[in-house]
Amino acid sequence: STATSSGSSVGGSDKVKQHSEIYGTLEILSVDDHAINHCVVENSVTSKGYKVTSCMSGSEAFELLETRGYLPDLILLDCMMPGMSGCEMCERLRETYPCNTLPVIMVSAKNNEDDIVRGLAVGCNDYIRKPYGPNELNARIDVQLRLKKLWLTEIGRQLKE
Repeated sequence: STATSSGSSVGGSDKVKQHSEIYGTLEILSVDDHAINHCVVENSVTSKGYKVTSCMSGSEAFELLETRGYLPDLILLDCMMPGMSGCEMCERLRETYPCNTLPVIMVSAKNNEDDIVRGLAVGCNDYIRKPYGPNELNARIDVQLRLKKLWLTEIGRQLKE
């Protein structure tokens, strides 16, 4: 695997690059077992210039992450999927990628408080309820990307001290 462990230096030379660092555009990885939901994501975010890559399952997403050598800038992760649930995938992601390096927004029709708390407890950065509008989705994505940028700027500043 080309991923760094969560204990390694985020700013170090062993850091896995992200799509935006290589290609100059922000990439959102949409993980959902329903193709129509990928279309909704794409229609919502392409006007902002984001590239959307779609995976139909958690195992497909992990295969992509492990083989291509770079990370997406953010993951939109469906909560209810066959095989590996969104919560299970998020837990596995957090074993390798901290929440400040790879933001995950859990997306789900499950909207009771226990489901939201569970998603946040396993490491997602935010939780959005279906159905959602494009403005809300873009606002939540923008917040997570801004927080990630601030965090990485602070880490870089600390490494220089």
